[in-house]
Amino acid sequence: MKIIILFFVLFLFVYSQNLNIEFEIYLKTNTQNCKNKCSNGTSCFQLTRTIHRCSVHCRKTWICDTNYLPTSNRMLSNDANDFEPLITPEEFITAVKSAGYSEPSVEKFHNLVANAYTAGGIISKRELAMFLAQILWESDGLKAKIEYACSGPNGCPYSYKSTTDEPGKQYFGRGYIQLTYSGNYREASYDLFKDDRLVKNPDLVVEDDNVSWATAFWFWKTHVGYYPGVEEGKFGVTTRAINGALECNGSNSQKAEARFKIYGKVLKAFNINEIPNESGCY
Repeated sequence: MKIIILFFVLFLFVYSQNLNIEFEIYLKTNTQNCKNKCSNGTSCFQLTRTIHRCSVHCRKTWICDTNYLPTSNRMLSNDANDFEPLITPEEFITAVKSAGYSEPSVEKFHNLVANAYTAGGIISKRELAMFLAQILWESDGLKAKIEYACSGPNGCPYSYKSTTDEPGKQYFGRGYIQLTYSGNYREASYDLFKDDRLVKNPDLVVEDDNVSWATAFWFWKTHVGYYPGVEEGKFGVTTRAINGALECNGSNSQKAEARFKIYGKVLKAFNINEIPNESGCY
């Protein structure tokens, strides 16, 4: 019996070492640096293990900050008491309902507050309000974790294709902010888990609500939160980052306006006494 246990422990050790080696190889070959590509007063900063972005300064929750807490140390906690939540359950429920959606579950609140800092790098109540407003719009009030057009039994076999896809897997929109393409699944997976589990099993983004929130926050951190103006509360900047080509520059400005109305309601529900700032989109 002791020999079997020893063998099992040795197996786990070797397996974990192989994962670490695979992760380091991925970082060396795939991490994209923006050095020499930044302009307009911005510099290149490392946000996560795999993502660099041009921004005006290094935010406190990015790797470039000396006080950065590695995501893997506190990622995907199952105990919301490990964190100091920015909002209360009552504020969260009121925000969702006042925006015209059904009352959310306690689990959704739990996963929201557990991932806001660790995956999203959000440390202010106002930015969390912007995030939630966008997520409510993108997910139809936290109901849609699968892109509606791909929710049938066959998914979307001919959409979002790339050369890095795993055989037999589809990478259509999943999660609260609709993660798409295998490249994004891979980067999110390595940043959140240090392995490629989301590439091998993209349905995890739907099946595990904690992962649904984590990937949404990861997207916010790496595709939205670094833009100048987000920290100052310019909601339009976040809309431009998410869907600016269609809603800010295109013919769907009414959708951007609808997002902003939701933000105003969320801001009020969070008991933030300020006038919502719409600038950055139109």
